[in-house]
This record gives sequence, structure tokens and C-alpha cells, in this order.
Amino acid sequence: MSKINFRKAIKTSFIVCSVITASCIFSCNKKEDAKVKESEMGEIKRVAGFELAKGDTIPKNIYREKPVFGNEDATILFTTESKLKTTGVTSGGCWISDLTVSIRRDNTVGDWLGDYQKIPVDLNEGAGGKWIYMFYKKSCSSSSCITDLEVSIGKDYTARSYLAFPNSLWKVVTAYWDDSWADLNDGAGGDYIYALYRRNPQFNPIRDIMIVSANSSTITYTGWTKIPVDLNRNAHGKLYFYFL
Repeated sequence: MSKINFRKAIKTSFIVCSVITASCIFSCNKKEDAKVKESEMGEIKRVAGFELAKGDTIPKNIYREKPVFGNEDATILFTTESKLKTTGVTSGGCWISDLTVSIRRDNTVGDWLGDYQKIPVDLNEGAGGKWIYMFYKKSCSSSSCITDLEVSIGKDYTARSYLAFPNSLWKVVTAYWDDSWADLNDGAGGDYIYALYRRNPQFNPIRDIMIVSANSSTITYTGWTKIPVDLNRNAHGKLYFYFL
């Protein structure tokens, strides 16, 4: 079995087990969880897609329909190693060792946060709301590097299912300044979107992260693992993570 297929097989098994475990953990409190979620979100309002100016924000309970973006299938905005965006910079070889996120009401964050390097793509691109950038570190020590990425949808319930898995190695990517969970839809309404990562010595470390603007979750690239969750889900956008 190839490395990629093996990774996908193990990953699929993990997700199935994780879902079963999460179901067992939360089934007893299912009705109570529903009440909590409803009280936190309020009544969800699904509206036609509309433009939201950068820096302006809307509540999480407003779900905007995805607009028609034209005929293009996908555009690679950036990878952490290739200069596929003119504003991008490459960090060279080795592997991704850590991730953090900057969330601001203005576009003032620099190219570095401490020793983290910026991925120059606003993760709220096309969705308005706050400016959200992911930052990464690289290391040539494979034992300390990230091996898997995932994206969870919906407040913190789905993320908890990963963290609740026995002996879980998963962690949520947090905001740089206060270490809180970083909602990648912050300020743009829609779903709560959290990125998760783990360092699992059974898998090879991730060398590269790619961000793609795509109309569909089915776009694939040879050798790349796609996370089929729109980072702007229900918030008018169309960004996806890939990793290699």
C-alpha cells in the first residue's frame, strides 16, 4: 500500500473510531447539548449571499449562501514552499512543526509573529469580517513535526470529538496572542471553523500546506491530501486546505 493510501486508510479508521467515541460520550446529553447549542447560536438565519466589507463583522447565527463565482474551477493561492503567489515567500525545505493564527480587525499583522512565518492569504478572503492569517514554523527534526491536519465544523462540539478520543494527539490551532481556539470564520458569520493538527510518529511529517480557492470540494491535486471543508462554510467564501 502506498504511503498516501496507508495514511488515508489509517486516518479513515481514526475518524470512524472518533465519531463512535464522540457519539458514546455525547449521546446521553444529546438533548441538553442541542439546547446549549441553540442558546449559544440563537436562531440561525439563512440569507442570500451578500458582500461584507473587511473589518465589518456579523453574528455567527447569520448563514450567507455561497455566491456564484464564475467558471474557474480552482486557483492555488499559496503553498508554504512554492512561490505560487507573488506576495508569497518560501521557507525552504524540512517540515511544518507548529501553527498559529492571527485574527485582527485591521490588516496590520506583519510577515512574522515571533519565529512564526506568515501564509499571506486572508482566510476570510471573499467573506469579509476580520483579517485572519495562519503562521507556521518549520523544523528539520521530523520527530517534532506535524503529521496530520483536520478541520472541524460547528462551535466546539466536533473539535471535542477529536480531543476526546483515547490517547488523542490532536490539538486545536490557537490564536497567537491569547492562545484561544481560532475560529477561521471569525467576524464573517457562518459556521465555527477550527483547524486541528497532531504529531503522530506513525506517519510522515507534513512538508507543505497549500491554500486553494475553489468552487467545489472535489478538486484534487496529485500527491496532495485535501481537507474537504470550506474554510468559509456558510460565510460566502471558498477556501480549502491541502497538505503534502
